[in-house]
Amino acid sequence: MLHTVRVQDFMVTDFVKLSPEDNMYHAVQVLAHKEIPAAVVVDKREKLVGILSETDCMRVVLDASYNERPPGSVEQYMTTEMDTIDVDSTLIDTAAIFRDKTFRLYPVMDHGRLVGIVTRRRVLRATEPFFERFNNVQRG
Repeated sequence: MLHTVRVQDFMVTDFVKLSPEDNMYHAVQVLAHKEIPAAVVVDKREKLVGILSETDCMRVVLDASYNERPPGSVEQYMTTEMDTIDVDSTLIDTAAIFRDKTFRLYPVMDHGRLVGIVTRRRVLRATEPFFERFNNVQRG
């Protein structure tokens, strides 16, 4: 079952996007109020250019406190070297990526186009039917 479920079956398609030009005060507010681990950063053409994570935001807080000056733009703090997940990847392959890496969110791509995001929590939710079936067999 885990080999037949595809990322497109459980990815998030209504997700937060930031611009590289957004100021960090705005970005931190968005992540904090939406209670999300990260946000994708896209340019004016909707091309993926980075990810801004909670860890990146912690750097902002510490830098601003230490330097006693307002934080800059998302572009200054975002992670630009990132892995992505293909829309046709399986649930089991996606779970393995999350197991082996520290990111909590990955952009989902379809032929170079950003079509969604997937988080650790979404992967865990997608595995629930498998574990329910396994649990029922154990009880039976």
